[in-house]
Amino acid sequence: MRLKILLKSTKKDFQIPINYNYALSSALYKIFYESSPEFASWLHDQGFVARDGKRLKLFTFSRLFVHDFKQEREIIKGTRNCWFLFSSPFKTEIVENLIIGIFKRSRIIIANRSVSSEFRVQNIEHIEDPKFVREMDYIMLSPTVTSTMKELNGKVYEHFYRVDEEGIEEALANNLLKKYEIVNKSTYNGELRIELDREYIRSKGGAEGVSKMVTIAEGSERETRVKGFMCPIKITADVEMQKVAYECGIGKKNGLGFGMLEVVNRTLK
Repeated sequence: MRLKILLKSTKKDFQIPINYNYALSSALYKIFYESSPEFASWLHDQGFVARDGKRLKLFTFSRLFVHDFKQEREIIKGTRNCWFLFSSPFKTEIVENLIIGIFKRSRIIIANRSVSSEFRVQNIEHIEDPKFVREMDYIMLSPTVTSTMKELNGKVYEHFYRVDEEGIEEALANNLLKKYEIVNKSTYNGELRIELDREYIRSKGGAEGVSKMVTIAEGSERETRVKGFMCPIKITADVEMQKVAYECGIGKKNGLGFGMLEVVNRTLK
């Protein structure tokens, strides 16, 4: 299920950090907490467990669409309002808890140590699903992140895939399989092929042209940098798998606003 959430600034003009993913994710958890403290704590600390023990959040959100967008160094400036999309396959557990929480707490603060703006949720709109078919072309509404653990000089670190690295599409497919199994409570036996738009990547100058670096928890002791990418993709799979990709997002760290997809040529207003 997908929602469009319209935010109205409490002031005419607003400023938010360019690295707002963590701040917006934190604001959403506060809204979940208003609906159910127990559920919010469970989702944040545990989440859904995949077959390999990995914990998944199984919701995602898009980048912010800002009215009168301007960027000055590490700050985004806008006027009046902005909006984003929120998506999850779990209507009762996640989406309804979000809606209930918004009715109890419509206030959202997006901030870091340098800038801060307050918004009120002005409107929530249900977005109808697209028609899912075997082959679907998508664009990314937020950077996609996928990674693997590697060892260097005796130390294990998280390596973020670039779009020109071998194995990236397989890693995305394997991640999507885990989500499918949780959502549908069954294994997937159909075709699954994920293809990045290589022509688009070349038109942008290669891997660096589509790479996106995002700082999480900027300015805090937990600050980390995440490297993702944005480019069109094609997914060939059964309809139910397409729906999982659309509702959960692809790749990792979806709960921080990464990996949200939209069908090509579907108008967002």
